[in-house]
Amino acid sequence: MNIKLFLSQFYLPASYRKRKTAELFNITAKAFGVKPAAVLAAESPDALLERYAEFSKNQAQAILKNKRLVDGIKAGLFTGARAMGVCLRNELNLKNDRDFHIATRVIYKALKIDLEFLQNGEIVIKRCFFSGFYSEEICSLMSSLDSGLIAGLSGGLKMSFYQRITEHCSCCRAVISK
Repeated sequence: MNIKLFLSQFYLPASYRKRKTAELFNITAKAFGVKPAAVLAAESPDALLERYAEFSKNQAQAILKNKRLVDGIKAGLFTGARAMGVCLRNELNLKNDRDFHIATRVIYKALKIDLEFLQNGEIVIKRCFFSGFYSEEICSLMSSLDSGLIAGLSGGLKMSFYQRITEHCSCCRAVISK
């Protein structure tokens, strides 16, 4: 593990969190075909994340009214998040599964998501910031970002949810596979 990845487990600068949340905003806006929101200089990373959650919820609600657009949006979210994941993989110099697991936990922690890898190749999410904003349908749509990010960070693994907090379950569960 390199020093940057090691240190990120303990501290992520607010400017870095804000920059990456703004990138997520841009990826999401592009997938939905709308203009990305401006990042306010005085805005905290947490305030920006909350604004992102509202933005993504509103965009998804609008799209879900027109079911024929959903697959295209999912593909756009996946593609954008995969590219972000590849950049993060390179930036953090991820070399193996251990690095991938650490980086994934750090990234999700910055998004206020408590993620844990299990020995059997599953992911468990005990708490998710976005579950307070998203319905089951919105969560299903927006999880294309998760799948893309995991694909990019891991170098090609697939992520598939089979249980979600937004489905009134105690946690989210997903399988990671080749």
